[in-house]
Amino acid sequence: MTQNVENITNPVRGLQQIPLAVQLVTFSTAALDIMTTWTPGYAFRFVKMELITTTVGTGTSASQTLQAYIGTTAVTGGTLAFLLADTTPTGKIIQGATPTANNIGTATDTLTISLVASGTAFTAGAALVMVTIQNLSAQST
Repeated sequence: MTQNVENITNPVRGLQQIPLAVQLVTFSTAALDIMTTWTPGYAFRFVKMELITTTVGTGTSASQTLQAYIGTTAVTGGTLAFLLADTTPTGKIIQGATPTANNIGTATDTLTISLVASGTAFTAGAALVMVTIQNLSAQST
């Protein structure tokens, strides 16, 4: 059996999904971090953010937006906007915007997911925010 030398010296750079369980009622109109300054420990690319409904949301015209940051720089296109209607039925997946710039971090950079100070509050509901990053290092530290 022969092995691909390239795969030994440059292993596949895998994706990592970070699930963040959230109660939608905690999303008010004020800014709020739902994941604060997490350091993956390797060079990474912010790939996407999704919301998966686990309990149907309620609230009059509720709407919210999440924003990804690498360090203190907002990921361009790194947002996830959702409305009350998006949180039904249970299991529904809402896709975030496609990142277009400022989505690469170093091994010492941090990743933060924040609620943007705007929108209309939910009165109930729950979800998973799935954050996907790609390891850009040959090895994790």
